[in-house]
Amino acid sequence: MKLDQKLLRIMAIIAGVFIIIVLVVVIITTINKNKKLERHEFEERVENLARVYYRNNEDKLPDIGDTVSIPLQHFIDNKSLRHNVLKTGETCYGEVEVTNNNGYYLVLPNITCDEEKPIRLHELLTKEENIVTSSHGLYKYNDTYIYRGEVWNNYIAFADKIWAILRINADGTIRMMDTEKNIRTVWDNRFNLTEQKASGINDFIQGDINSRIKDTLEWYYYDDNYLTHEEKAYLVPQDLCVGKRSLSDYGSDGSIECSEIIPDQMLGLIQANEFMLASLDEHCYYPYSAPCTNYNYLSSVANSTWSITADSTNTFKALRITGGITSTNCTNSVPIKMIAHLTNKAIYVSGTGTWNDPYVIK
Repeated sequence: MKLDQKLLRIMAIIAGVFIIIVLVVVIITTINKNKKLERHEFEERVENLARVYYRNNEDKLPDIGDTVSIPLQHFIDNKSLRHNVLKTGETCYGEVEVTNNNGYYLVLPNITCDEEKPIRLHELLTKEENIVTSSHGLYKYNDTYIYRGEVWNNYIAFADKIWAILRINADGTIRMMDTEKNIRTVWDNRFNLTEQKASGINDFIQGDINSRIKDTLEWYYYDDNYLTHEEKAYLVPQDLCVGKRSLSDYGSDGSIECSEIIPDQMLGLIQANEFMLASLDEHCYYPYSAPCTNYNYLSSVANSTWSITADSTNTFKALRITGGITSTNCTNSVPIKMIAHLTNKAIYVSGTGTWNDPYVIK
């Protein structure tokens, strides 16, 4: 009998402790839901709520290339978010956008608090006061914007690297180059029938067979050590202009390079004409022109890398950036600096674009 009473007493104590724990959890949860947050904490919370929502409603996720959104009010209505007022007293409204970029989902809160509205990076860069018509800076070029001259404020931090912004495209996507020298690689090293030796073939793609350089670019994209899944979600497909040209071909408008296009690629390399366009020297007529290195930020940023442009005067050489532009055997081992296109959804967070204070996005 005494044993039964002792057992009942122990069970009552355990039950009491359990009830207290449950009450504490409920109270903490309620406090957390009601607690007013800083803006970055608030955005993190609604982003996490959106991730949970779409994890439980996968049928509502967007197709590749599409964007869907869920309003902030949705989370308030279903009680997962108690209010939309920050610790500062600001009232927030907006939505969480989910974009499917090549199978990777970018989840971005697009939230305005009082009058503080987020700004897309491409909108910031292309403000009227940032556009120049002479000297060094960002130029309007057809329906795009390109950096020319010895610019110093076109750097962005992304994927634990510093990238140089080359161009803002018509759709607001941003063309940028990894400034790090990655592995040295051949452009190609296959047996060349014309040369009757393993001198490489300077076709970027031949039928459905990739060159070595194309294989390398694809390997980098799928390597999670180079780009995490979260970072891949910020990148959009680009068209690669792989037309060949000689060092003596006139012009820098890209019509030669873009005479052959491979669509929907994730990583690329610089085109020969892009190096020429970046120069402010009026005597930069041909790829071999020495003045092309003058007043040209790419003389240092793009040095040294393979370009994506092959030499049209033979079957075994491609153009390389080495301060200027040279024609180099495809079998030579040269570093590569990848080019990617950043989504037009990227939101500016901080930075002035200098090397020491690059643009930061979310």
